[in-house]
Amino acid sequence: MGKILKSSLYIIVLVFLVWAFFFAREATMHTFNVLRMGAMDLFSASSTTDRIQILTLQVKDLEMELSRVTASSTVEGRYHYKIAAVYSEYPYNDGGTIIIDVGSVDGITAGMPVMASEGVLLGKVTSVRRTQSEVETIFSPRWKSSVGVGNERIKAVVEGGIVPTLNLISKEAELGSGENVINLSSDYPLYAFLGTAGNARAVPNDVWQKAELTAPYRFENLISVLVVTDFH
Repeated sequence: MGKILKSSLYIIVLVFLVWAFFFAREATMHTFNVLRMGAMDLFSASSTTDRIQILTLQVKDLEMELSRVTASSTVEGRYHYKIAAVYSEYPYNDGGTIIIDVGSVDGITAGMPVMASEGVLLGKVTSVRRTQSEVETIFSPRWKSSVGVGNERIKAVVEGGIVPTLNLISKEAELGSGENVINLSSDYPLYAFLGTAGNARAVPNDVWQKAELTAPYRFENLISVLVVTDFH
């Protein structure tokens, strides 16, 4: 019974912190669903052991959500953005780059970070014309950047591709599926959110682990992006 009370108190405190944070920022549907499904699972559990396991899982989900939102909030509101529409190259774009409808006439310069949405890193401007610019994204095989994974900010390197991967993860690191991935490279806004990590797996004959990176959007569905105009 003591364990149940302790776990219940822990999750109640976390729920309060999450909702206190989101109440001022408008709660996300994901957070609402985490809480709703957790309550449904808890009330439907048939044993004390099941309830403890459910509470433990819900605590982990809420910790990851709070970590993601806290990281994104560090970026949001700090920079100025230029909204840009994305030209469609469907179904031929397999190089991980996009063309946007802003250029030098709009004050765009090479190296500017590009966000999929506020607080979510997508890529950087690599070339600029008068009214158009090319953006290299995390889905480009040329992309490499330093990131932190999870609450402990385990060091890793994102390498781009159709499915971006997290490489150079220490074999001693305990990396769980669903951990948040945030930017640590000085080339982009600090703590910008990139996505979530998959299960880490050992690299044969190497001292590292690797994992897949799942972005919070579909690359082929991008119709507009945000160019950070005052990062440097």
